[in-house]
Formats: sequence, C-alpha cells, structure tokens
Amino acid sequence: MFNNFLLSVRRTTIYDDQSDYFMMSGGKSWLSDKEKAEKEGKYNELLAKKYAPRSERKIIIGFGPDEIVEQSTSYNLCSDEFAKSTTESETTVLPKSLVANQKIAAEYIPRVENLNFNNAEHVGRSVEQIPRLQDDYLTEIHDAGICLSVHQPFASLLIRGIKRFEGRSWYSTHRGILWIASTAKPLNHTEKEEIENFYLRLYNDQLPKPFPEKFTTGCLLGCVNMVDCLPQEQFFEQYPNGEVESPYVFIFENPIELRIEIPISGKRRLYNLDTQIHQAAKKALAAMSNT
Repeated sequence: MFNNFLLSVRRTTIYDDQSDYFMMSGGKSWLSDKEKAEKEGKYNELLAKKYAPRSERKIIIGFGPDEIVEQSTSYNLCSDEFAKSTTESETTVLPKSLVANQKIAAEYIPRVENLNFNNAEHVGRSVEQIPRLQDDYLTEIHDAGICLSVHQPFASLLIRGIKRFEGRSWYSTHRGILWIASTAKPLNHTEKEEIENFYLRLYNDQLPKPFPEKFTTGCLLGCVNMVDCLPQEQFFEQYPNGEVESPYVFIFENPIELRIEIPISGKRRLYNLDTQIHQAAKKALAAMSNT
C-alpha cells in the first residue's frame, strides 16, 4: 500500500525557478492535508501580489517636488523567508537524550600559562613537546624527475659546482631536485678553454672542485637542488659578482655527480625524465650514498 502511494506521485511536472522542486514539492508527499493547503495558499498569495495589475499598485505622493514614488515590493518565491514560513510545521525537535550520550563524562584539561622554563622540573618536558628542525638538509627534497638539458661545457661545470647559476629567458616555478643532462651538441674545445680561464679568474685560481677530465655529451650527468629563480635585477642585487646576464637566473645548490653516464635524448625547457631512466639514476645515487 505504501509503495503504491509513492508510485502514484506524478514525476513528469516541469518546474521553473519560482516553483522550485525542493521548495514546493520536496517532501510534499509527507505533508498532511492541512500543511499542504497552508503551503499552497501562501504560495498563491505571494504569486498574486507579484503579478498584480498596475491599477492595484500603491503610489506615495509627497508635498515636495518630485515626490511621487511608486511603492515597489519584491516577492521572491524562492527566498529563504518563504521557505522557512512554509516549512516551520515540518521541524521536529529531538530530545537531548537522543543526541547526547549521557554516559560519556566530559574531560577537563587544565590550561598551562606562563610556564617557567627556569624550573628544572618543566625543562625536559617542554623541550620534548617542541618539534625542532636541526638542519634543512636532513629533510627529504622532492624529486619529481624534472630535468634540464644544458650545452657542454656548462653542464659538467654545473654538476661540479663550479657554475652555480644558469640563465634562461623564461621563469620557472620549479623548486627542489633538478636533473642536469648534457645536450648532444659537440663540444667546442676553443670555447671550453675560454670558459675554464674565465672561471679560474672568477675564483682566483681556487676552484671548489677541479675541472672535469672529459665533457660527455648526450648523457644524464647528475642533479642539483634548485632553490630559486630570480629576475635579472634581483639576481644582481643578491649576487653582485654573478656571471649570468639572462632575464631569469636559476640558483643551484648541492650538486651531485653520477658515477655512471646514462645516455639521454634531451628536450627543450624543463621536462620529465623517462621513468626507467629516472629510477636508474635514483638507484645510482642510492648506491653512492651507501659507499
């Protein structure tokens, strides 16, 4: 019987925005006849006021100039006030005993203020409750397998830590591990000697590491930690002796050179390493850290 009552409800009615389904029909099947009549009456009353003819509209006439004002009343049939007025009878207040578990006692936690750190009794406990980061390098740097291809000899100089900055004409939001690969462009030995002499003068013959014995092309050489990407003006403010004059400068730290050379075909800008190449490179780094 109850099933037939539900199936008898018409569900092919088309509703518009002023006869909203949830306002007029939502739960309508569960209302009593009295509640249905009140709801329909209120709706029809507001509907009649909204579309009342112009002859029935009120006009306020004042004694001053330009004080003839047509009184306008907005009737929003989908407003919260109308919905509230037509659903007040549907509200049911549950007894407190049904929604609150009286068997669970409230636990009071006293608030500790003005803790005296000079008191030896509290020093140990207070220090244990404060998490501290001893060193930024102890945290795991995110490695998403992002790579940058650089021409030789600059690629090997980056991995050796001799070259700390890399210039580009575009900005990058990348931060963290950045793999460095050398492009397939053949090495110009005359250019290599000029660049080596430049860095010897820059470091006053005190390089952080010696120059590489060979400059392999078309290989994954290692990784660095990209800590920032600065516009040219800001770069020279922070690094007055910086040697890069590009519109944007990548700032690198902590270079790690792979002991094996993994052949790779580079791409433009920043790109994702092949999954197998990335896994092989990470395993090579892990093997280096265990030795």
